Amino acid sequence: MKHRIFILTGVLLILLANLAYSQVVVFDRYDSTYTYSDGHIQVSRGMRLKNIGTNPIIPGEIHFRIYSMEGRSPRGPEITGLRIYDDRNVTIESRIAQADDSTKIIFTVWSPLLPTFFKDIYMTYRVPFKPAGVLFYELDIPPEETTISIREKSTALLLPSKYHITYAPDAVVESEAGMRKVEQGSITGNLLVEYSMIPIPTKNVRGSLVFWGALIVVLSLFLVNSRIRAKRKKMPF
Repeated sequence: MKHRIFILTGVLLILLANLAYSQVVVFDRYDSTYTYSDGHIQVSRGMRLKNIGTNPIIPGEIHFRIYSMEGRSPRGPEITGLRIYDDRNVTIESRIAQADDSTKIIFTVWSPLLPTFFKDIYMTYRVPFKPAGVLFYELDIPPEETTISIREKSTALLLPSKYHITYAPDAVVESEAGMRKVEQGSITGNLLVEYSMIPIPTKNVRGSLVFWGALIVVLSLFLVNSRIRAKRKKMPF
């Protein structure tokens, strides 16, 4: 069973009346790490907000929309442990707006950005996550939706080392500090990961298909062999 967690981030509502705003402000760097632990996912994100225009700007409010899917209905997850800060470790004012279908993280940047200047911003928070499945579990992180472009982006998922990555197309899988790390650098496409405690050595084919397919074949051969033996016992010679 597929369990999707949607963390659609970076909906930047700055100077909404000025349509040219999205053309002069970009995320020059946008690195997200999702660390799974029992019962929750810890999100850590580093962003570089850069003015690529020719005039000074004041970013103002930045909105992030987060939701998870329950069946076909979106739901706003409970966010805990939120902290947003700059490269000097100074906390940035923020708030959470909870609704039934989504949760918004909102923070403000009032300091002006001169042309070519940038501001590094860091965000951490936690969302609940309970994997669904039998022996094999799936985590689907879709690409961020933003009203401004993302120049450079990376997305990584960290899992406890007891799990094995059994499916992770278009991603790099490696071990890091006792964790399984799955990383994707593309700015398009989902980060789709299947994992299990069963060590099936595959990355581009779902391990669940290999496992259950092999199990069906073995059981079928066993039943066929049992029937053949049973028929032989009934023969009079």
